Amino acid sequence: MRIFAAIRPPESVVDHLELSVTNLRLGVGATLRWVPSEQRHITLAFHGEVPDGAVPEIAESLTEVAARHEPLELRLHGAGTFSSRTLWIGVAGDVTPLARVMADCAPAGDVDAGPHGGRRAHLTVARGSNRSRGVADLAGMARALAIYDGPTWTAGDVELFSSRLGEGRGGGPLHEVLATAPLGVR
Repeated sequence: MRIFAAIRPPESVVDHLELSVTNLRLGVGATLRWVPSEQRHITLAFHGEVPDGAVPEIAESLTEVAARHEPLELRLHGAGTFSSRTLWIGVAGDVTPLARVMADCAPAGDVDAGPHGGRRAHLTVARGSNRSRGVADLAGMARALAIYDGPTWTAGDVELFSSRLGEGRGGGPLHEVLATAPLGVR
């Protein structure tokens, strides 16, 4: 089973973002694969393929990690691209505590995790596809969204998701919540 830990913004925050990306999605970004709003999240740790029997232990560990961290005041802010193939929205607010949560949630041996690792907290909104190559200007879309500043919310939970590739809307992944771990609850 393919799993990851994430924080999901509330529906009102996702709706606010959706208003800001709609013109891009329907215009210059029409050839991109847009992440459905109900699937948008901030990935804390990617565990990849794990045996089904390992999920309860990972969920228990995630609960212990979340309990050690207080709820976070976050907002979606700014934009950028990864490898000219992924359009993302950045995260602002309690980013230093968020980096610590990310480091603590990471699987053992993940050298990119942590406050000084290679990961940047973000929410992916779109990905390039074979048909978008040379057509979609991801850098231009990131510049257009660079001024985006969404509403602040309190992130109170970390969730463990399964991700089944190809089973979601439009052939994308299907994410399902396996466990919820409240932040700061001991």
